[in-house]
Amino acid sequence: MLFTVVACAPVLPVKKTGYVGKKAGVRHEVSAKAADEQSGSSLSLKISEKAAYLYMLGYNKELNGDLKGAISDYREAARLDKDSLDILVQLGWALLKSGKAEEAVTVAEGILVKSNEYLPALMLLGDSQKAVGNNEKAIAAYRKVVQAAPEKINAWLILGALYAAEKEYNLAIEAFERVQLLNPNSFMIPYYLGNLHMEKGEFELARQYYDQVLDMRADFGPAHANLGFMYERMENWDKAVEHYRAALKINPNNQSVRGRLAKALVKKDSYKGAIKQFLKMSESDPENADIHFEMGILYVESGQYEKAEEEFLKVAKDMPGDMTVLYYLALVYQKLERYEDAIEQYKKVISQNPYDVRSYVQLGYLYGKTGRVEEALNIYKEVLEFKEDMPEIYLYMGEVLLQAKRYEDAEKALKTGLSLSEEKEDFLFNLAIVEEKLGNFDSMIDLLKQIIELNPEHAEALNYLGYSYADRGIHLDEAVALLKRALAIKPDSGYIIDSLAWAYFKKGMYDEALKQQLRAAEQVKDDPILYDHLGDIYMKKGMTEKARASWQKALTIVGDDDDLAGRLRDKLQER
Repeated sequence: MLFTVVACAPVLPVKKTGYVGKKAGVRHEVSAKAADEQSGSSLSLKISEKAAYLYMLGYNKELNGDLKGAISDYREAARLDKDSLDILVQLGWALLKSGKAEEAVTVAEGILVKSNEYLPALMLLGDSQKAVGNNEKAIAAYRKVVQAAPEKINAWLILGALYAAEKEYNLAIEAFERVQLLNPNSFMIPYYLGNLHMEKGEFELARQYYDQVLDMRADFGPAHANLGFMYERMENWDKAVEHYRAALKINPNNQSVRGRLAKALVKKDSYKGAIKQFLKMSESDPENADIHFEMGILYVESGQYEKAEEEFLKVAKDMPGDMTVLYYLALVYQKLERYEDAIEQYKKVISQNPYDVRSYVQLGYLYGKTGRVEEALNIYKEVLEFKEDMPEIYLYMGEVLLQAKRYEDAEKALKTGLSLSEEKEDFLFNLAIVEEKLGNFDSMIDLLKQIIELNPEHAEALNYLGYSYADRGIHLDEAVALLKRALAIKPDSGYIIDSLAWAYFKKGMYDEALKQQLRAAEQVKDDPILYDHLGDIYMKKGMTEKARASWQKALTIVGDDDDLAGRLRDKLQER
């Protein structure tokens, strides 16, 4: 990630041999091989006429891409003039360029036997060792170069890059700082230094170097992109977004940066902005399944399930058997309450992977949701056959049995899971519900107290215990205290506010009860019990018409709770 933190970041050139030629004077570009070190087309070489002819012949072949012929001519020239180091260096570079790095190493080492401080050979050796993956020896060669010729900028550049590749960041920084002294006007050097300091986690130093770059080249997008990435690592999402936007203003076609911008916007909970970025990416690459998949996820997270379905179906068309896509399609159908479609998708996932626990769990939940209790239980039993160490399956079984009003069976399943699980709270909470349904009030209270002892911040247990006391008209001061604790943890919970209002009602504090109940009604608009309570409070305050209106509203949304519906009708008839 050092020199390619994001896709737009240019890579420091440490590469295999390249070759650039011009008719008016050929120039080699072999990694950091400086112009003044190159053999060139000079005729001042002290070699025989025949060797010189072969050298020039090979040189022209190399220019025309005939490396095999060039190497042959260079070999023959070197045979004819064994004292010419220049010919051997040229042969080494040609071998390196043709992919024969090990032979290039041998040539370079042979030259250095004759002249152990010959800089062109040292640079050839460094690049050749780099090409064969021996960075340690490449570093040793380039260290000799810079020791002999400390003004060689290209040698320092390659040495710095080699150190960086070996994660020797302090030595890499020293090398690039030397380059900066030699060439203070290069905007790329502070860019590389910024990358190195960011790699070390020294974000303030990295920022300073990137600022230097932008002072010299305000339109250098990679600096903005890397600043964005740096702030992303610091979880400063506002700054990350700012710099990613700046990078895209310079280069709107950088898909990598646009993708990072979208993900930073997600971190800011700006799903709309993130989706906008992915839509732009999709315009440029409409067949890219990864983009459609990411858009599908964003639509799910922002609650736009119909659009999520569209995106996942596009992906499924390209990847019809992909289990992740099938799973997300199932989740979308589940959110859309298209339960049969969801069940079908989960079955497809399981048919491909019979051990996909998450699909089994969701399938069991949907069977329970649609009243197919035995099918749900069978699914959970299947999981236990291959996943015995998953006690939460008993929790899911208990929840299904609770929903089916099979309280004794639910109690048995939950107690089994409780005995196996280290995580107790959910089991205890559901057991408390079971005990209430079975009429075991004292057992329910004991279970709720166990939860609060394990986790004093368990808002649901605090609310459940406080409301249970209030509803029975007992321990009312303790009930209020418990509910205030719960409300401090979840201050916007309409259900907890309702419980507190009911406790005040039971204490005869009707004004405070009404105040809290109206707050609860602002938070929860579809709970019949809440409006039943509101009607009772209004009635105690002598506000009969408002009481009747509240009970009537509760009756319209009561659903299949026959007991509550009956009580509401009785109240309306009596008043």
